[in-house]
Amino acid sequence: MMLEHVGILLLLVATAFAAARLRKTMMVAILFGIFSLLVATMYLLLEAPDVAITEAAVGAGISTLVIIATLLHTGKHDDRPHKGHFLVLGMVACLGLALMLVMHQLPPIGEADTPVNRLTDANGDLTANGHYQASTQRDIGVPNMVTAVLASYRGYDTMGETAVVFTALIAVLLILWPGIRHLFGGTPKGDGHA
Repeated sequence: MMLEHVGILLLLVATAFAAARLRKTMMVAILFGIFSLLVATMYLLLEAPDVAITEAAVGAGISTLVIIATLLHTGKHDDRPHKGHFLVLGMVACLGLALMLVMHQLPPIGEADTPVNRLTDANGDLTANGHYQASTQRDIGVPNMVTAVLASYRGYDTMGETAVVFTALIAVLLILWPGIRHLFGGTPKGDGHA
């Protein structure tokens, strides 16, 4: 295990511990966004850039924004004073430092000799990329390799991810439904707060 892996794992544990300790819901939502960014960084270190991009976009980006928007809309965030400011600031500083270290070590985008673009490893064996390029047309008959990977090789994984995203979307729509009705001229039954 490389030093970067250990550092990311320690930051993940620290972020989870801080999220469990804090009592302010808004800060916990932000910490979960940081947690997703750390997970995305780990995926990147493990040479799974497609999963890393998805985790960064959905887990750290869209999910965090939806949670914060829901908290602001429902007014369910707790504004009681707490003592976690310095802990959160320290964690954000550590996260920023870790991300800068990782970004500094990334290979140039599009470089043919980067690990993700190599067709064979040092022993001459096919890498995952090489396997997909050599076998996709024969195994599946789909000309687009991305479609073949997402819809066939990793079909169950894609189906599970899609179910999670749609379930989250339905939950958010149910929470925001009174406000949506009001926005389009309907009369909400209450003030929109649970």
